[in-house]
Amino acid sequence: MSNKMKNSQELFNKVAKKYESSVAFKLAIAAIPKIGGLIDILLSTKASELSNNRIETLIQNLSRKMDQIENYKIKMSFLNSEEFYDLFVQAAIATIKTRSILKIQEYATILVSSIITEINDQFTYEDYMNVLISLTEKELIFMKAIYDELKNPADYKIISENVLLQLIERKNLPKADPNFIIGRLVSMGLITEFKADVIGYGGGVYEMTLAFRELMEAINLHVD
Repeated sequence: MSNKMKNSQELFNKVAKKYESSVAFKLAIAAIPKIGGLIDILLSTKASELSNNRIETLIQNLSRKMDQIENYKIKMSFLNSEEFYDLFVQAAIATIKTRSILKIQEYATILVSSIITEINDQFTYEDYMNVLISLTEKELIFMKAIYDELKNPADYKIISENVLLQLIERKNLPKADPNFIIGRLVSMGLITEFKADVIGYGGGVYEMTLAFRELMEAINLHVD
């Protein structure tokens, strides 16, 4: 385990211990009607355990992926940079905030991608990590399904409510409101509405943006 990983775990443990020693905060939590006692128990006894388990999941995924990487592919200058340190801390903090194994796995993939691949100079791996953190697990599942369906640039395909409904049925995706998923992806700049001056076209058709494609390429790194 690297020093950066150990330092992150120590930080999370200190936060949990600080809560345990903060009498005023514990009393305030305990005073919350009906649920205060349960929250106090959760923070006192399970916070550190949950944090450690989630960080361990990140580390295991990172170790497994890095084990597949040949040394000559690693950008040592980036690995030793503040940028990578910030990216790792960002991933570690995001990890303890989610129970999603899928998202934690992709945080690890972004970390690996960052030290072996070059990316479009319009984006940084911090950009990718920020987007990934903002997505729910369900939204990430839909993004991966959309990309898998439409990734061939030789085939012009679009994203619409009907396309998502078909994907839900055909790929056995989680139940979701397609319009809500589309709205979320639009708000993050991952898809954009197709503009066409065509008679009878009423809108509601979208395309993947460059950011969508670049993020998916980063997390579809084949290292396992």
